[in-house]
Amino acid sequence: MNLDLALDHAATKVIQLCKEFMLSDKQIKEISSRFLGDVKNGLAKNTHHSSPVKCYVTYVQDLPNGKEKGKFLALDLGGSNFRVLVVDLDEGKFEMESKIYAIPLEKMTGTVNE
Repeated sequence: MNLDLALDHAATKVIQLCKEFMLSDKQIKEISSRFLGDVKNGLAKNTHHSSPVKCYVTYVQDLPNGKEKGKFLALDLGGSNFRVLVVDLDEGKFEMESKIYAIPLEKMTGTVNE
């Protein structure tokens, strides 16, 4: 088997495998509809607790326009790191200080009571 034939065979195999993940327009619309319903339930006070998509109020009311001023604190608790950022915005310029703290393994695997 020459290289070109092997590559053609591999490409055909990849295309066949990818076809299993192709969605029809109907399937995409159904998924979108279900997701939108779950988001609406996640936002509603009376259905939030049972929704598979939890939505929390962020108090972000608008998109940034470049005129923002002040110091802002950002906290990001990820899987293995805790990131702390202080961002100072003024007249279209910014300064940022950040620190990353590793989360100890015993804290990642502890019980709720610990």
